[in-house]
Amino acid sequence: MNLPEYIQNGLQAGVAMAGQMPQSSMGALSGIEEGDIPPETKKFVERADQDSSIYEPSPMVSGPTSFQRAIAGIETGDYQGLEMLEFGSARGQPAVAFKDEDGQRQVIKVTMPQWMAMMEMRSRGRKQLQDAVKLDATKKALKPQFDSLSRMAPGYEDPVVKQAYSDLYELAPQDAIKILGGSVGKTAGDAIYRGRAVTDAEGKAFTALDKRMYDNRAARLDGLVQSTNDTATRQGVGMLRNLIRPPEASSMPPDMTVLDWIQQSGMGPLSVANLIQQMTMVNGMPSVSKPVIPPVRDASGEYNPNQLMQFSSQFNNVVANDLGWAPIDLRNEMHLDSMIRALDQYNGQPPAARAGIQPTVQPRPQVDRYAMPESQSRATAAGDDAAMILERYMGDAVKGQQFDSPDERQYQMGRMMIAAYKENQRRQKANEPPLDYPPKEVVDRFYALLQAGSAK
Repeated sequence: MNLPEYIQNGLQAGVAMAGQMPQSSMGALSGIEEGDIPPETKKFVERADQDSSIYEPSPMVSGPTSFQRAIAGIETGDYQGLEMLEFGSARGQPAVAFKDEDGQRQVIKVTMPQWMAMMEMRSRGRKQLQDAVKLDATKKALKPQFDSLSRMAPGYEDPVVKQAYSDLYELAPQDAIKILGGSVGKTAGDAIYRGRAVTDAEGKAFTALDKRMYDNRAARLDGLVQSTNDTATRQGVGMLRNLIRPPEASSMPPDMTVLDWIQQSGMGPLSVANLIQQMTMVNGMPSVSKPVIPPVRDASGEYNPNQLMQFSSQFNNVVANDLGWAPIDLRNEMHLDSMIRALDQYNGQPPAARAGIQPTVQPRPQVDRYAMPESQSRATAAGDDAAMILERYMGDAVKGQQFDSPDERQYQMGRMMIAAYKENQRRQKANEPPLDYPPKEVVDRFYALLQAGSAK
């Protein structure tokens, strides 16, 4: 495992100082001159000294001890990793300690800002966990009352209104019951929410709910950006902020999709291609636990309909959870056309015949904003996508190496990917299984992009 230099240095120095670390609660920063401690740190330490658990790890939350997970807590703020750490000092310097898989106690000295940031991050995580437990208990206790009121409230059976109340109850059950109870015996007012007439109280509550859900989704994306050092992931996730359903979309139809939003906003297939790219990456999206493999055109130049339908299901799950939009329907001609264009953009493939899916829903006449301008270079787009693949799958292989320029770094990573492609070709002829890493689909996609980028 390649550790950052500051951790390697801190670990080497910390091992020699392990005997200086108390074996239980470490209290305040003993041994450090008071004048060296910033005022905001003093206040936090004073509070922590009243509750020593702030310094101590929480095995119930962290799970089994893991050297790699603890280092992830120090380096990226991984919450489970942070819960493995014990905070204190060693020879007058801020330090953290943890036990590895072998039960060996490891001590790493850190800077004061790092020490403070990790403690504050873990404290916030613990508060969020406590709040989640309290919210779950409240929802369970109020569920019978909520169900009873919902049977009496007019308009509750409307799917849009019902979903809004369900979302509100998940976040603020007391508010949901208050608004639901106030609507009993009343008729819908002049407020409009996603094409439905609702009471004024419901309109205000649902609009505020949309704002809160937007903020939550944006915060999850921001959290992904802050938790990774991968440049491609940071840039890709940052671009997705523009695709979150905005709070002002309350007046938009409930079945509006992210493809409709992209078209209405004047964005092109590259926006969807970037979303697809993030779905193929580990932790590329908050709800993506396993990377998705997008379909590609077959030898006949078409997309397999079954693969397209399976991919659209995965796409809809991510879009609903992370961006807040209704599901796309590939039987809708506009949705199908938009998805094909985005996949072609992602795969670096020239437009060709669409997959054999016959649309059963005819869309309203719309201006085609997806037409790619002649000035847009397919070779450039393919080169950009190939560079993202290299960073994702080969970045760790060249970590720590010195290069004369970024281009030289890209060149070396590209050589490794091409070597993997040739090795897979050899193995295929020899009836041997392909390389485990990088995945064959990734290697093949990179080689296809390389060819597309070389086309003049």
